[in-house]
Amino acid sequence: MAIKRKVDRVIDVSGVLGPGPSLLTQGALRQLKAGEILEVISNDKRVEKALMELCGDDGCRLLEVLEESGLFHFVIRR
Repeated sequence: MAIKRKVDRVIDVSGVLGPGPSLLTQGALRQLKAGEILEVISNDKRVEKALMELCGDDGCRLLEVLEESGLFHFVIRR
């Protein structure tokens, strides 16, 4: 499975525990302009819930969640 949209930035939060994935994602989103796309890679599916909450609070949108070889790719539009 490949992401079929243009991605402006990619961060890998694999192995990051606790609130780390949300905090790193929030920091990356703040550096993007409205409409730009962030891809977050994680080895933990539970990160999806945290990113959905983050998107609800920050006004961004979780567009896609893909799983490939044990890694989850979360695609977020700022």
